[in-house]
Amino acid sequence: MQSTPNASGTPVLNSAFLGRVYLGSVVFSVLGAGIAASRISGNWALGYFSLAIWSTANLWALDYTLRLVAAEHRNGAKIALAIALKLIVIYGAGFFLIFKGGFPPVSILVGFSVPLAVVLLKALGGLLAARLNATPAAAKTQSR
Repeated sequence: MQSTPNASGTPVLNSAFLGRVYLGSVVFSVLGAGIAASRISGNWALGYFSLAIWSTANLWALDYTLRLVAAEHRNGAKIALAIALKLIVIYGAGFFLIFKGGFPPVSILVGFSVPLAVVLLKALGGLLAARLNATPAAAKTQSR
């Protein structure tokens, strides 16, 4: 699957795009935690990193569950298991990290928003790339 813009120039949200979002989120989490550990505190960095990884896992679980539901040949037991695991394991871990982890609230908020920021930046980058690739062709057409 290609992660290229569709005919309207809008980036397509497919598995290749989401795969890059997951990878980008993990890389951004590691880099951000390293910077936070050296500049703020270890506890802040651990809270940021934990929630960033949790949020990335939550996005992956949502993507996986939606792909199961939207599949041509649905397996009800597999869908139910995916939903149950998401609710119990992912949300249980999130509850523990937020309420029992002892992390600063701002680190939780910033870490939680990492995948959203990566999706936004990747989508904007895709739009910008589509516009830049379309610009030379439009300039040649207008100059004739």
